[in-house]
Amino acid sequence: MVDYQKLSSKVWGVDANNAFLNGFLDEDVYMRQCPGFEVFDKSLICKLNKAIYGLKQAPRAWYEHLTTTLLHFVFVHNKYDLSLLDCKKSIACVYLLVYVDDIIITSTYLSLMQQFISKLNATFSLKQLGDLDYFLGIEVKHVTFGSMLLSQAKYIENGDCDRGDRYLEKLVHFVEDQAGPLIEGALVLKLNPAGLHYVQTRLEALHELESLLSGAPVDYLRAYVSDLGDHRALEQLRRILRLLTSLKVVSVLPHPIRDPTPLSFLPLGCLKVLELRGCDLSTSAAKGLLELRHTLEKIVCHNSTDALRHVFASRITEVKKSPQWNRLSFVSCTCNGLVLMDESLQLLPAVETLDLSRNKFAKVDKNLKNK
Repeated sequence: MVDYQKLSSKVWGVDANNAFLNGFLDEDVYMRQCPGFEVFDKSLICKLNKAIYGLKQAPRAWYEHLTTTLLHFVFVHNKYDLSLLDCKKSIACVYLLVYVDDIIITSTYLSLMQQFISKLNATFSLKQLGDLDYFLGIEVKHVTFGSMLLSQAKYIENGDCDRGDRYLEKLVHFVEDQAGPLIEGALVLKLNPAGLHYVQTRLEALHELESLLSGAPVDYLRAYVSDLGDHRALEQLRRILRLLTSLKVVSVLPHPIRDPTPLSFLPLGCLKVLELRGCDLSTSAAKGLLELRHTLEKIVCHNSTDALRHVFASRITEVKKSPQWNRLSFVSCTCNGLVLMDESLQLLPAVETLDLSRNKFAKVDKNLKNK
């Protein structure tokens, strides 16, 4: 893992122009003459001196040329991920991550990073993209020095609409086929944060469409019929989600990284069991979470919050004025790095099992200690 606290706040994106044309071949490769560029004798074939696009060896040849150059620059491969290379000199270091022709670079010093990019550009033609804002479907937002928010919501919503539609179609088919076990709690629906966010945005769009029914019924009917199958599928999904009793929201990012995608539990009004792993409830409040206090009996919050009040208390009022969770009997908030036992635990009068292990509690809130 890279310790971003020790790095400069700059993370730049670089794109190699015509990357696959930079690869050298270590074997003899022949090809037919290109249409429109034949010589007088069409029976002759061409011997390639360098890699070209469409050649199976081209990606490997490009990567070998790039890494050979980087190793010449005294870079070394990370032992856990060969696509990550670093160059360390005393207290200065440069980190470089490669995915085909997309490269991201960061360093302890901005001048060192600029110097290295210029050196690399002398060997390869590079397009400097500036501050990193998007990489492999991940949206990057620079917050404070050394801190970034990573999200795939844009990728699901806008970057690949067809994939989003296929995801929704598969989800609808699954919940329809397993509606009985899902509603009874014998089967638990498992989503990642970006998937839950996508479902919520689609249901919000359906709600906005339905709001036209009273004021503009003709417009509503025209819009509804234009995508009849999709709207009916969303209505069926909404009906089942309203009756769902158990849900797992699990990030696909490796521990301890949290997925900053905003969560919304507004479509889920009957949840009894909720499990959150690798989500981020501290960056933005989860919509509809407090409303679940009337039904929720068990909650597992693993590596998903910086403070207990972000889970159990309202962010717009004092903790003591927040509503209580009168049905919640099982609470597990482990591996969150919590350092303060705040008074939001007073909002859990019915809790029988409380697991706060593997945190970093240093002190107890004075008000809580007195009470």
